[in-house]
Amino acid sequence: MAAVAAALPWFVYFVGLGLNTISGTYSKVTAEGGESVIIEHSGFDRRAYSVFRQKSSFLWERSGGWHTAPDVFDPNACTLMARKEDLQLTCGTDSVQVPSHN
Repeated sequence: MAAVAAALPWFVYFVGLGLNTISGTYSKVTAEGGESVIIEHSGFDRRAYSVFRQKSSFLWERSGGWHTAPDVFDPNACTLMARKEDLQLTCGTDSVQVPSHN
């Protein structure tokens, strides 16, 4: 009984690490003009992602909800283009407008 009680914290720790690794990844994408967004790529559905736009120095705000791309994509291969009033994020074959916070 003592051995099980001693092993339980380690078991919870390793299960937590495993869940953390599949929960999601974050990638920063920067346009040529210096504007940037962060992409949260789901660990469960590799086609699902959400976009965060920088609101101030240390504050990032979610821009819309979750998006689902038609195909699985690499978030490090996403591109960001600045337009007059917003940004255009392209991940794989999916393209999303990211509105300005101004």
